[in-house]
Amino acid sequence: ELRKSLLARIALLEQRRAPADLQLGDDVTRQAAGQLLRRVLQLDYVMVASDATAQVAHEPHIEGMPHPRAYGTFSKVLGPLSRDAGLFPLETAVAKMTGMPARQLVFTDRGLVAAGYHADLAIFDAGRVADNSTFKKPHQYSTGMVHLFVNGTPVIEAGKLTGSRPGKVVS
Repeated sequence: ELRKSLLARIALLEQRRAPADLQLGDDVTRQAAGQLLRRVLQLDYVMVASDATAQVAHEPHIEGMPHPRAYGTFSKVLGPLSRDAGLFPLETAVAKMTGMPARQLVFTDRGLVAAGYHADLAIFDAGRVADNSTFKKPHQYSTGMVHLFVNGTPVIEAGKLTGSRPGKVVS
């Protein structure tokens, strides 16, 4: 039922085919969902976030078969969607996942690089950043993340996890 609803919406957006003309196979559904995602992400007011839980891609912490977004939501937007597909400039991609959500959630000390704000910073190689997680192999870290600071504490240095866990619940 969800697939039929998704395909009907995409067919309406495309206005080229009737929903019945679209196959309901997983590959077609994912492709159709990807097309819709691209259209929606280009809207000025749409932000980027993920509802995935935090994951660890090494034993003994690997659990289940999470959706690839658990590892690659932000890298996918920065690399394949912004850089490669040109959906929007890199600066827009960054704003969609930092300042815009912070403003929407009324966080007055997050989302920007500014005096008095929490130092949550991701330093990445814009030419290399990419999501590597797939449905068949979801436990894959993204590439191109050089440094990551959470509350000013390094969590990734030179592409390697530091073991620090300075994050806390934000409310």
